Amino acid sequence: MSRNKGTFNISANFEPLVKAPFDARTKVNLYSDLIDPSAWTDSNGNVWLYDGATVSVSNDASISKNGLYFLANSSSYINQNSWTKILSNSDISIGNTSCRILKDFYTDVSTSGTGETDLYSYPTFQLVDDGDKLEFEYSINNTGTAATGVYIKNYFAGNYFTIVSNQNFYGSSTAALTIKCTIIRTSSTTALLRITLIGFDSYGICDQGLLSLTSLDFTISNILKVTGQCATNSITAKFGYIEYKPGII
Repeated sequence: MSRNKGTFNISANFEPLVKAPFDARTKVNLYSDLIDPSAWTDSNGNVWLYDGATVSVSNDASISKNGLYFLANSSSYINQNSWTKILSNSDISIGNTSCRILKDFYTDVSTSGTGETDLYSYPTFQLVDDGDKLEFEYSINNTGTAATGVYIKNYFAGNYFTIVSNQNFYGSSTAALTIKCTIIRTSSTTALLRITLIGFDSYGICDQGLLSLTSLDFTISNILKVTGQCATNSITAKFGYIEYKPGII
């Protein structure tokens, strides 16, 4: 089948005097606009999208959602599966695509009561492509000498992948622990991570080994957090950071 040729022939270029695309359909601000009928329906109730349309998302708060999208099925454009990202923000310069600090933590956050308390938490949407990485580091103090009921847990996407517990983390009002971890996306549903604990028990440095996470969904925001729980004294997160490192292009 040949392509549909245009109705009007013109041997000239257009020079729009507006800071916007000549075809307004080719750009939206938010990823959610792609599947929002109000963004595409005209005053007569018609939608003029077509199979093969390319639309750029340029100003979404989640930088990883910005990029160029291809519409495979215009009859179901409200379904996000009809849109395929053909250029991600590591391929084109939309927003800051280099290594960057996503979040700094520098305010003390302590456990409350005897239940599990979120100390530091951050929603991540950066692992768009295989090889994308998150690195984080936290510094945490135990301000008591209890040998039981002490727990520190790390979570990503609802999965907890390390526990510091009981006698491994106590001894004085200055007992301190540094947690370092790298998470790397290996497929659309899996990731590998390695975590190291410094100032842990009597060993000084403890490598927790290589761990696997499965059944992940990188199309949604995944929470990265550290929690504390202490029966008789207080655990305090002192500072930390989360850094994003894109995979090789």
